[in-house]
Amino acid sequence: MIYQEVKESFIQLFIEGISHGVVVIDNKYQVLYWNNWMFNHTGLTEKEVFKKSIFEIYPQIKEREKDTYIIDCINYRRPFFLSPIFHEYLIPIDIHDKKMKMLQNIKIYPSIVSNEEIGAIIIIEDFVLLAKLGNFNLNYFKN
Repeated sequence: MIYQEVKESFIQLFIEGISHGVVVIDNKYQVLYWNNWMFNHTGLTEKEVFKKSIFEIYPQIKEREKDTYIIDCINYRRPFFLSPIFHEYLIPIDIHDKKMKMLQNIKIYPSIVSNEEIGAIIIIEDFVLLAKLGNFNLNYFKN
């Protein structure tokens, strides 16, 4: 019993502390989990998005035909990796005073939400930040 509590506590701390967005959805595409990174970058609280369809919250996902990755992940239990070079972003997050969208490295994994339900875990990585850090590292080592 204590092991399970420690494990759950560790997972919670890890997910909240990670510098990536983490969204967990069920097989009806409803948001079950929305970490602090998502709140900090979208302004939407977990309470505001809980049990709402990710496609209702962000209709742009369907408009840009990126919904098939989420749907296929859940239906066929296939992971997907979306490169910012080809897909730009999944969740529209404004940056630079809303002049552009955050480029995102996206990972979508199938997940068993309960013994019968299949859902997905969406991990969002800020590619713009990675590029800035990479450029910083290159400049640092050149000098």
